[in-house]
Amino acid sequence: MSRKENEYAALLDKLGTATTDDSDKHIMGEMILNLFARTNNTRKGFAEIGEIAFDCYDRAMGSDKFTKSIRAQTVERILEDPRIKALVARFPKKRRRRIVSALLSASGINIQKSSEALWKLIRGRLHVEDMSKTAQLKFLAAGKPSDDKRKLFDRRWHIESREPGVFVLGDVGPIARFSDTPILVPLFHFGTASTIVLPISNCKLLVGTLDDSKPIFEAEEVNLASVECSRDFFIASVCTDRETGYQPRIGLRALFITGEKAKQALDEVMEDEPGNKL
Repeated sequence: MSRKENEYAALLDKLGTATTDDSDKHIMGEMILNLFARTNNTRKGFAEIGEIAFDCYDRAMGSDKFTKSIRAQTVERILEDPRIKALVARFPKKRRRRIVSALLSASGINIQKSSEALWKLIRGRLHVEDMSKTAQLKFLAAGKPSDDKRKLFDRRWHIESREPGVFVLGDVGPIARFSDTPILVPLFHFGTASTIVLPISNCKLLVGTLDDSKPIFEAEEVNLASVECSRDFFIASVCTDRETGYQPRIGLRALFITGEKAKQALDEVMEDEPGNKL
Protein backbone atom coordinates (compact mmCIF):
# COMPACT_ATOMS: atom_id res chain seq x y z
CA MET A 1 0.00 0.00 0.00
CA SER A 2 2.86 2.41 0.75
CA ARG A 3 4.21 1.84 -2.76
CA LYS A 4 0.80 2.66 -4.15
CA GLU A 5 0.60 5.81 -2.04
CA ASN A 6 3.93 6.97 -3.50
CA GLU A 7 2.51 6.45 -6.99
CA TYR A 8 -0.61 8.40 -6.09
CA ALA A 9 1.43 11.26 -4.56
CA ALA A 10 3.48 11.54 -7.76
CA LEU A 11 0.28 11.59 -9.77
CA LEU A 12 -1.17 14.42 -7.69
CA ASP A 13 2.05 16.38 -8.25
CA LYS A 14 1.56 15.95 -12.01
CA LEU A 15 -2.03 17.12 -11.69
CA GLY A 16 -0.92 20.16 -9.73
CA THR A 17 1.42 21.19 -12.54
CA ALA A 18 -1.09 20.27 -15.29
CA THR A 19 1.26 17.69 -16.81
CA THR A 20 -1.08 14.68 -16.80
CA ASP A 21 -2.48 13.09 -19.94
CA ASP A 22 -5.04 10.41 -20.85
CA SER A 23 -2.60 7.65 -19.90
CA ASP A 24 -2.91 8.75 -16.26
CA LYS A 25 -6.68 8.48 -15.96
CA HIS A 26 -6.62 4.75 -15.15
CA ILE A 27 -4.28 5.16 -12.19
CA MET A 28 -6.45 8.08 -11.03
CA GLY A 29 -9.50 5.82 -11.12
CA GLU A 30 -7.56 3.22 -9.17
CA MET A 31 -6.58 5.80 -6.56
CA ILE A 32 -10.15 7.00 -6.04
CA LEU A 33 -11.43 3.42 -5.80
CA ASN A 34 -8.76 2.48 -3.25
CA LEU A 35 -9.39 5.60 -1.18
CA PHE A 36 -13.08 4.78 -1.11
CA ALA A 37 -12.55 1.08 -0.35
CA ARG A 38 -10.03 1.45 2.46
CA THR A 39 -12.03 3.75 4.76
CA ASN A 40 -13.74 2.57 7.91
CA ASN A 41 -16.71 4.58 6.67
CA THR A 42 -17.07 2.22 3.69
CA ARG A 43 -16.71 -0.86 5.87
CA LYS A 44 -19.43 0.40 8.20
CA GLY A 45 -21.58 1.37 5.21
CA PHE A 46 -21.59 -2.10 3.71
CA ALA A 47 -22.15 -3.70 7.11
CA GLU A 48 -25.12 -1.36 7.49
CA ILE A 49 -26.47 -2.45 4.11
CA GLY A 50 -26.22 -6.07 5.22
CA GLU A 51 -28.06 -5.43 8.46
CA ILE A 52 -30.81 -3.45 6.70
CA ALA A 53 -31.19 -6.19 4.08
CA PHE A 54 -31.41 -8.91 6.74
CA ASP A 55 -33.96 -6.91 8.72
CA CYS A 56 -36.06 -6.44 5.58
CA TYR A 57 -35.82 -10.18 4.91
CA ASP A 58 -36.87 -10.96 8.49
CA ARG A 59 -39.92 -8.72 8.20
CA ALA A 60 -40.83 -10.04 4.77
CA MET A 61 -40.82 -13.70 5.76
CA GLY A 62 -44.35 -13.66 7.20
CA SER A 63 -45.91 -11.82 4.26
CA ASP A 64 -48.11 -13.44 1.62
CA LYS A 65 -45.82 -12.12 -1.11
CA PHE A 66 -42.79 -13.80 0.46
CA THR A 67 -44.61 -17.10 0.99
CA LYS A 68 -45.81 -17.07 -2.60
CA SER A 69 -42.32 -16.25 -3.88
CA ILE A 70 -40.64 -19.02 -1.84
CA ARG A 71 -43.28 -21.53 -2.91
CA ALA A 72 -42.88 -20.56 -6.57
CA GLN A 73 -39.09 -20.87 -6.39
CA THR A 74 -39.39 -24.28 -4.70
CA VAL A 75 -41.75 -25.51 -7.42
CA GLU A 76 -39.35 -24.30 -10.13
CA ARG A 77 -36.43 -26.14 -8.54
CA ILE A 78 -38.44 -29.34 -8.23
CA LEU A 79 -39.39 -29.08 -11.90
CA GLU A 80 -35.69 -28.88 -12.79
CA ASP A 81 -35.26 -32.48 -11.59
CA PRO A 82 -35.10 -34.65 -14.75
CA ARG A 83 -37.29 -37.35 -13.17
CA ILE A 84 -40.06 -34.87 -12.29
CA LYS A 85 -39.69 -33.17 -15.64
CA ALA A 86 -40.25 -36.47 -17.42
CA LEU A 87 -43.36 -37.27 -15.35
CA VAL A 88 -45.14 -33.99 -16.14
CA ALA A 89 -43.75 -33.38 -19.63
CA ARG A 90 -47.10 -34.03 -21.34
CA PHE A 91 -48.83 -31.20 -19.42
CA PRO A 92 -48.70 -27.48 -20.30
CA LYS A 93 -46.07 -25.51 -18.40
CA LYS A 94 -48.49 -23.67 -16.10
CA ARG A 95 -50.26 -26.89 -15.25
CA ARG A 96 -46.97 -28.57 -14.37
CA ARG A 97 -46.41 -25.92 -11.70
CA ARG A 98 -49.90 -26.40 -10.29
CA ILE A 99 -49.45 -30.17 -10.17
CA VAL A 100 -46.18 -29.90 -8.22
CA SER A 101 -47.69 -27.25 -5.93
CA ALA A 102 -50.68 -29.50 -5.21
CA LEU A 103 -48.37 -32.45 -4.48
CA LEU A 104 -46.40 -30.32 -2.03
CA SER A 105 -49.59 -29.35 -0.22
CA ALA A 106 -50.82 -32.95 -0.15
CA SER A 107 -47.51 -34.15 1.29
CA GLY A 108 -47.92 -31.85 4.31
CA ILE A 109 -44.66 -29.99 3.66
CA ASN A 110 -44.85 -26.45 5.08
CA ILE A 111 -42.45 -24.54 2.86
CA GLN A 112 -42.78 -21.32 4.82
CA LYS A 113 -41.92 -22.89 8.18
CA SER A 114 -39.05 -24.84 6.66
CA SER A 115 -37.70 -21.65 5.06
CA GLU A 116 -38.02 -19.71 8.32
CA ALA A 117 -36.20 -22.42 10.27
CA LEU A 118 -33.39 -22.53 7.69
CA TRP A 119 -33.10 -18.72 7.64
CA LYS A 120 -32.87 -18.54 11.45
CA LEU A 121 -30.06 -21.09 11.35
CA ILE A 122 -28.18 -19.18 8.66
CA ARG A 123 -28.84 -15.78 10.24
CA GLY A 124 -27.47 -16.95 13.57
CA ARG A 125 -24.15 -17.77 11.93
CA LEU A 126 -23.82 -14.61 9.84
CA HIS A 127 -21.89 -11.72 11.35
CA VAL A 128 -22.28 -8.82 8.97
CA GLU A 129 -19.49 -6.64 10.38
CA ASP A 130 -16.99 -9.50 10.08
CA MET A 131 -18.15 -10.23 6.53
CA SER A 132 -17.74 -6.57 5.56
CA LYS A 133 -14.28 -6.40 7.13
CA THR A 134 -13.16 -9.60 5.38
CA ALA A 135 -14.40 -8.36 2.00
CA GLN A 136 -12.64 -5.02 2.47
CA LEU A 137 -9.31 -6.56 3.47
CA LYS A 138 -9.51 -9.06 0.62
CA PHE A 139 -10.07 -6.24 -1.87
CA LEU A 140 -7.17 -4.19 -0.50
CA ALA A 141 -4.87 -7.24 -0.35
CA ALA A 142 -5.42 -7.78 -4.08
CA GLY A 143 -3.48 -4.55 -4.57
CA LYS A 144 -4.94 -3.67 -7.95
CA PRO A 145 -8.64 -3.50 -8.83
CA SER A 146 -9.93 -5.12 -11.99
CA ASP A 147 -10.07 -3.00 -15.14
CA ASP A 148 -13.88 -3.06 -15.01
CA LYS A 149 -13.94 -1.60 -11.49
CA ARG A 150 -11.23 0.92 -12.22
CA LYS A 151 -12.90 2.15 -15.41
CA LEU A 152 -15.96 3.08 -13.37
CA PHE A 153 -13.87 5.98 -12.09
CA ASP A 154 -12.18 7.02 -15.34
CA ARG A 155 -12.60 10.79 -15.48
CA ARG A 156 -10.96 13.96 -16.69
CA TRP A 157 -9.23 15.22 -13.56
CA HIS A 158 -8.10 18.65 -12.45
CA ILE A 159 -7.27 20.41 -9.19
CA GLU A 160 -9.05 23.52 -7.93
CA SER A 161 -6.99 25.79 -5.68
CA ARG A 162 -8.50 28.05 -3.03
CA GLU A 163 -7.21 30.09 -0.10
CA PRO A 164 -5.70 28.12 2.81
CA GLY A 165 -8.07 26.62 5.39
CA VAL A 166 -11.12 26.53 3.13
CA PHE A 167 -11.72 22.77 2.89
CA VAL A 168 -12.28 20.09 5.53
CA LEU A 169 -11.88 16.35 4.92
CA GLY A 170 -14.44 13.91 6.23
CA ASP A 171 -13.89 10.23 6.94
CA VAL A 172 -16.01 9.45 3.86
CA GLY A 173 -13.16 10.26 1.45
CA PRO A 174 -14.36 10.83 -2.15
CA ILE A 175 -17.88 12.18 -2.67
CA ALA A 176 -19.86 12.49 -5.89
CA ARG A 177 -22.78 13.99 -7.77
CA PHE A 178 -25.10 11.71 -9.76
CA SER A 179 -27.76 12.52 -12.34
CA ASP A 180 -30.51 11.98 -9.74
CA THR A 181 -28.73 13.75 -6.86
CA PRO A 182 -28.50 17.56 -7.01
CA ILE A 183 -26.25 17.44 -3.93
CA LEU A 184 -22.97 15.63 -3.31
CA VAL A 185 -23.40 12.17 -1.78
CA PRO A 186 -21.22 9.15 -0.84
CA LEU A 187 -19.52 7.46 -3.79
CA PHE A 188 -21.63 4.34 -3.22
CA HIS A 189 -24.78 5.06 -5.19
CA PHE A 190 -26.78 3.52 -8.02
CA GLY A 191 -25.80 4.84 -11.44
CA THR A 192 -22.73 6.60 -12.81
CA ALA A 193 -21.27 9.59 -11.02
CA SER A 194 -21.20 12.66 -13.26
CA THR A 195 -18.65 14.35 -10.99
CA ILE A 196 -16.32 13.04 -8.26
CA VAL A 197 -14.63 15.38 -5.79
CA LEU A 198 -12.07 14.87 -3.04
CA PRO A 199 -10.41 17.51 -0.82
CA ILE A 200 -6.70 16.66 -0.94
CA SER A 201 -5.60 19.51 1.31
CA ASN A 202 -7.16 22.42 3.16
CA CYS A 203 -6.91 24.51 -0.03
CA LYS A 204 -7.03 22.04 -2.93
CA LEU A 205 -9.93 20.05 -4.36
CA LEU A 206 -9.49 17.14 -6.76
CA VAL A 207 -12.32 17.12 -9.32
CA GLY A 208 -13.13 14.42 -11.89
CA THR A 209 -15.72 14.89 -14.65
CA LEU A 210 -17.01 12.75 -17.52
CA ASP A 211 -16.29 15.50 -20.05
CA ASP A 212 -14.07 18.57 -20.38
CA SER A 213 -16.30 20.72 -18.17
CA LYS A 214 -14.81 22.25 -15.03
CA PRO A 215 -17.67 22.87 -12.60
CA ILE A 216 -16.97 25.29 -9.77
CA PHE A 217 -17.97 24.03 -6.32
CA GLU A 218 -18.70 26.28 -3.41
CA ALA A 219 -16.47 25.35 -0.47
CA GLU A 220 -19.50 25.19 1.83
CA GLU A 221 -21.22 22.66 -0.45
CA VAL A 222 -18.16 20.40 -0.46
CA ASN A 223 -17.58 20.77 3.28
CA LEU A 224 -21.18 20.03 4.25
CA ALA A 225 -21.16 16.92 2.05
CA SER A 226 -17.84 15.76 3.50
CA VAL A 227 -19.13 16.24 7.05
CA GLU A 228 -22.69 14.95 6.62
CA CYS A 229 -21.57 11.86 4.67
CA SER A 230 -18.99 11.04 7.34
CA ARG A 231 -19.72 8.72 10.24
CA ASP A 232 -17.18 9.48 12.95
CA PHE A 233 -15.08 12.57 12.28
CA PHE A 234 -13.75 15.21 9.92
CA ILE A 235 -10.36 16.92 9.79
CA ALA A 236 -9.83 20.69 9.56
CA SER A 237 -6.68 22.79 9.56
CA VAL A 238 -8.37 25.56 11.56
CA CYS A 239 -10.95 25.64 14.35
CA THR A 240 -13.39 28.50 14.02
CA ASP A 241 -17.12 28.87 14.57
CA ARG A 242 -17.61 27.39 11.12
CA GLU A 243 -15.86 24.11 11.97
CA THR A 244 -17.58 23.98 15.38
CA GLY A 245 -20.91 24.34 13.58
CA TYR A 246 -20.09 21.38 11.34
CA GLN A 247 -19.61 18.95 14.24
CA PRO A 248 -23.34 18.26 14.97
CA ARG A 249 -23.86 17.52 11.26
CA ILE A 250 -21.61 14.44 11.17
CA GLY A 251 -23.52 11.44 9.83
CA LEU A 252 -26.70 13.24 8.72
CA ARG A 253 -26.58 11.55 5.29
CA ALA A 254 -24.04 8.80 5.76
CA LEU A 255 -26.46 5.95 4.96
CA PHE A 256 -25.53 4.07 1.78
CA ILE A 257 -29.11 2.85 1.41
CA THR A 258 -32.34 3.44 3.34
CA GLY A 259 -34.57 0.71 4.71
CA GLU A 260 -37.27 1.80 2.27
CA LYS A 261 -35.00 1.35 -0.76
CA ALA A 262 -33.76 -2.00 0.56
CA LYS A 263 -37.36 -3.20 0.93
CA GLN A 264 -38.15 -2.01 -2.59
CA ALA A 265 -35.15 -3.91 -3.94
CA LEU A 266 -36.22 -7.08 -2.08
CA ASP A 267 -39.76 -6.75 -3.46
CA GLU A 268 -38.38 -6.42 -6.99
CA VAL A 269 -36.20 -9.50 -6.53
CA MET A 270 -39.17 -11.57 -5.36
CA GLU A 271 -41.33 -10.35 -8.22
CA ASP A 272 -38.63 -11.03 -10.81
CA GLU A 273 -38.03 -14.62 -9.70
CA PRO A 274 -39.02 -17.03 -12.46
CA GLY A 275 -42.24 -18.89 -11.86
CA ASN A 276 -43.65 -16.54 -9.24
CA LYS A 277 -47.04 -16.94 -10.85
CA LEU A 278 -48.28 -20.44 -10.33
